[in-house]
Amino acid sequence: MKRCFIFCAGDRTELLTEIGKNDLVIAADGGLDYAKEMGISPDVLVGDFDSLKLEDNELKALVKKGIEVVKYPAEKDETDTEIAVKLAIQKNCDEIILLGAAGGKRIDHMIANIGLLSYAAEWGKQAYMFDGRSSLTVVKEGSIIFDASCSGNLSVFAFGGAAEGVSEEGLKYSLQNARLAPNVSLGASNHFTGKASRVSVKRGSLLIVGEFVPEQVSVRGFPL
Repeated sequence: MKRCFIFCAGDRTELLTEIGKNDLVIAADGGLDYAKEMGISPDVLVGDFDSLKLEDNELKALVKKGIEVVKYPAEKDETDTEIAVKLAIQKNCDEIILLGAAGGKRIDHMIANIGLLSYAAEWGKQAYMFDGRSSLTVVKEGSIIFDASCSGNLSVFAFGGAAEGVSEEGLKYSLQNARLAPNVSLGASNHFTGKASRVSVKRGSLLIVGEFVPEQVSVRGFPL
């Protein structure tokens, strides 16, 4: 499974999962500063560089270091993070981990980044986002299995429309073949119980919010 780590310009969070030598690392504009703080040199730098404000000679220096630099105009239809996610998909990454994609000064960007979790799911990829306390991911017409080591809260919300055939197993509160609408809170505040658990949806998508890291999760498609 090929993984991609995308460094964004939002709030810094602890790196909860180790970056391997075969993983692709993309810095989205100001996310380059975040990567540098972590002692990580990205494979690719993308964006309009309005946050970085790099001079041409600085960009050339990055290229000399072996970093692929892809500059976009400031007036564009996509955020820098969306460009990075699409690039990860083009490079056949199965798992995409967004770091620094929450918080910061731009709540609109954070909301857009949550939407990108769904975009990745539409392409059959699994994307994760950390906010410093919780992890977020989207599952589309499939299931997600959590390792017994997970602890704390888990919440499930319909995303992008109603979700049909929603089931939750192995958690404190079970749910079987339910319908979740985006404007109800039925799936909020469930709890891990110290054993393997599973959340599944037959039609539609679920936004999953909980205390887990990608290594504790496996994603399997239907049929159940």
